[in-house]
Amino acid sequence: MRVEYVIALTLVALVVLAALTGFAMGSRWQVAVSTPVAASPREVIAYVADFHTWRQWSVWNTQHFPGSTFSYRGTSRNAGSEQVWEMGPKTTVWRLLQVQPAELRYRRQTNDGPVRDGRFQAERASGGTRLTWAVSGETGWNPFDRLIAWFYSDRVRNQLHVGLQGIQQHFGAP
Repeated sequence: MRVEYVIALTLVALVVLAALTGFAMGSRWQVAVSTPVAASPREVIAYVADFHTWRQWSVWNTQHFPGSTFSYRGTSRNAGSEQVWEMGPKTTVWRLLQVQPAELRYRRQTNDGPVRDGRFQAERASGGTRLTWAVSGETGWNPFDRLIAWFYSDRVRNQLHVGLQGIQQHFGAP
């Protein structure tokens, strides 16, 4: 009986510690990755603004996710255009919010899940452009969602890094 009591008390203490840690964390998270690209900011943003190219350079493609399908709505490279990615019961919609010569903003949502905001920023740099891809989200008040987002951010960072490598391969490195 004593061993079970100690185990139960330890588990409760761990849950309380995790909850307190989650409450201490902010509800907003962001991940950003940068890479040099051998093209002008305008060329890079125009390429990224075309959702049809995402299957070539991002991790969201049929190679990484066999059985997924893509459809497109709206005028390519313009605010309001959308990419719809379907895989089984999941539907993810990327929507361009703003397209400028050196910056692109989009919003991504899967089913009725949390919204993720993304931004590509292209700054002129030696030999081309420094391209930064940032993704952010809001976890709300739940401390365990905040902890999950903290662990999830490494996965997101890797996905962004793979995408930027694909863009760099398309244009070359300076």
